[in-house]
Amino acid sequence: MGKVLSQSEIDALLSAMAAKEGRRGPEVQFYDFKHPDRLSRDQARILRTIHEGFSRVLATYLSTTIRTMVDVELASVDQVMYMEFTMGMSNPTCIYTLDMEGLSGNALLEISPELVFFMIDRLFGGPGDVTRIENRPVTLIEQAVLRKIVERMLEFLDNAWAQVHPIGFKIKEFETNPQFVQIAPPSEPVAVFPFQIVLQDTKFPMNLCFPYFALEPILKKLPSQSWMVRRQEGAGDEGRIKDVLKVTEVELTVELGRTGISLRELLRLEEGDVLVLETRVDDELKVKVNGRLKFFGKPGTHRRRRAVMIVREASLEEQEGEDEA
Repeated sequence: MGKVLSQSEIDALLSAMAAKEGRRGPEVQFYDFKHPDRLSRDQARILRTIHEGFSRVLATYLSTTIRTMVDVELASVDQVMYMEFTMGMSNPTCIYTLDMEGLSGNALLEISPELVFFMIDRLFGGPGDVTRIENRPVTLIEQAVLRKIVERMLEFLDNAWAQVHPIGFKIKEFETNPQFVQIAPPSEPVAVFPFQIVLQDTKFPMNLCFPYFALEPILKKLPSQSWMVRRQEGAGDEGRIKDVLKVTEVELTVELGRTGISLRELLRLEEGDVLVLETRVDDELKVKVNGRLKFFGKPGTHRRRRAVMIVREASLEEQEGEDEA
């Protein structure tokens, strides 16, 4: 007859088995020698932070431009061969080759044509129905409209990169066929920043690609620790806030004058009746921003359109007096 274990011995055996199961070997990470990582973890983190700031400002700009809620998300920071990147593009697509002042080589910006057609439809007063978007090349007129949007996007990208290294992004060429775009040899490693543009519960891709040899001079000089400290201290917050404010729309109104009439007179008004205002022809007009007095101006015309010329800024006393009235 075998020995009967006591409760303490059973507990000791169970704890020993649990401890054995809890001891695991070193975690194994796969490494592809054909596709070595050129970016260190700190460098990838800094590059991600730069482009996340760019995505936030871009979301605000697109929301105000096409008059609908837009969210821009940076999915990841990828390191692939240039041939792999181009093979993943659709055909036709919208590709901008970008010059980078002070750096060798060019960058590449790819925008989904479906996103382009959606934005152009909204800009021309359409509903922006994502279910009716067709797959076709972009016309010359659509390219002209899109170019203004892309130039504004590149200004935001310049501001985001200025915190690390100033880069002047300029549009060099536009192409719809990925096979005709060659910014690097097929086997050259590139850094790709895939963005997701979220509109009406639909995601549109946008990719930004940099050849590694173009970024290498910057990466070698990246002061990762000091730059991250400045970021934590909020050194770049002021610039990002200014970028957001620059694309924020406000209502601007000009008050030609005031007068008072009775309800009986209001009901008797007919076409051709004249209302005498309290304002004289040579008086300064009140210019209000979001309903608050900010400037004074003079009425006139500019290029056959009615306009107002700002002549001075309203003083604090004038603003307070208008608010009280």
